[in-house]
Amino acid sequence: MKLTDICRESVPIIEFDEPMSTLASEAQEVLGYSILKKEQEGPNSTLLSRLAAIQIDILKRSDVEQYKSEQLKERTQEKLSKWIAGGADTQFFGPGWASVEIGKYAQPIPEFVLNKAIQIKREIPEAVILIESLEDYPDPFLVVAIKDPRYSCLFAETHYVEVWAEPKFEGRIR
Repeated sequence: MKLTDICRESVPIIEFDEPMSTLASEAQEVLGYSILKKEQEGPNSTLLSRLAAIQIDILKRSDVEQYKSEQLKERTQEKLSKWIAGGADTQFFGPGWASVEIGKYAQPIPEFVLNKAIQIKREIPEAVILIESLEDYPDPFLVVAIKDPRYSCLFAETHYVEVWAEPKFEGRIR
């Protein structure tokens, strides 16, 4: 899979009218049935809907995961072949995907990605902006996450919003 094969997804904003909101509240209050109420509150409070509100599309997660898996296999095979050919006595360590907060990322980031990250952070200040990349290999992803309120070291929700080819990236502010 190539970077250009990764699809974008537009996320619709879901709005519930007054009768539906009332029904959900009454079902929860009278019947103890809370699923409809949670569905109404959930989508409008999630990171995904907040990205939709500022017209930020996301990358299709299944495409990203497929790309990441394929790249990991390819890079691991390359490193393993070199290790075997070298006859080294040391242990073999394969590459892995790593995430780092954008402020700690040590490689150049294209302007169109920086612009998108700034737009997201201004509109969603609690968002954590990450760069996810395969060790010793280009093609990083811009990831937006929200911390899980129950666990300070975990994210409740993450979305891939951008990807670019390194080391010669092309792009413009969109």
